[in-house]
Formats: sequence, C-alpha cells, structure tokens
Amino acid sequence: MPIPLPIETERLLVRPFAPDSDAGAMAEVYGDSEVMRFIPGGALADEEAVRALLERYMDATDRADVTALSALLREEVRLTMPPYPTWFQGRDEIANVFALATNPNLPTYQGQFRTVATAANMQPAVAAYVRRPGDSEYRALGLDVLRLEGDLVIEITRFVNADLFATFGLPPTI
Repeated sequence: MPIPLPIETERLLVRPFAPDSDAGAMAEVYGDSEVMRFIPGGALADEEAVRALLERYMDATDRADVTALSALLREEVRLTMPPYPTWFQGRDEIANVFALATNPNLPTYQGQFRTVATAANMQPAVAAYVRRPGDSEYRALGLDVLRLEGDLVIEITRFVNADLFATFGLPPTI
C-alpha cells in the first residue's frame, strides 16, 4: 500500500519531485562541496564548467591533439567500450590508444575526427564522426559518454555504434 504524500515534520518534507520548482535547489545542493563531500566524485561542476570541459575535449579530439586530450583526463581514468570486453585504464594508456588512431603515419590510423556535443543519461557526451582516408564525408562512428570529477574526465564509456546517432537526433554524416 503506497504511503500518502506529502509527509511533513518539523525538519523534513517528503513529497514528489517538482522539476519546475526543485531543479534550482537540486543544482545548488549537488554543487555544494560541503554537502557532497561524502559522495564519490564530490560536488558536480556547474553547467558552464561542464560545457567548457566538453568543448576542450572536442577540440582536442578534432585536432588529434594527444597532449591536450591527456591534460583533460584524470591519471586513473578508465575507458570502456560496451558491449565489447575492451577497456583501457590510465591516462597514458588512453593517450597511447588515441595517438595510434589519429597519427596518419601509422597503420592504425582511423582518419580525421569531428565531434558534436550531446548528452546521454544526464551526462555530457560527444558524438564522434570520422573521415577515413579517401572519403569526402565524416561518418558517424560512436558516442563517448563522459563522467566528470571537477575539471577532469574520470571515465569514458564509448559506444562504437553509428546506429545510436538517430536516437540522439544526430545525422549519419556531416
């Protein structure tokens, strides 16, 4: 039997979440480092800081700048690629994988990348497109969902599936 809401005491009010009136208060609580000190990852960055980090991540990817990308990753960052049983652990390992994919002088070169900002599961995400050697268009490649802590990326979940782009309202080519 459901408990009737609201429940109110002198110090507590339990009621359904009201997005229009509660969103600002939730952002304030989640952004307060004192309140969030016991939560893994700590206080969430404000929207402007998240946007700036996302833009730096996209710029580094688009320019194939391994040094700039590395600077955005926490030392113990992890990259997973579900459903594949593949993962990379640590800033140096992920930087090496990125360098192998973006260096046109290596046989592992994938092509030039272009990225578009999006979001997935209430987290910032980047849709990656690649223009392979000989192609004239950038084609959908995959989606990086980023978990942030402060001003660094602490986890990348990469979905290498171009079919996902339609779900996010993204074109198959740019």
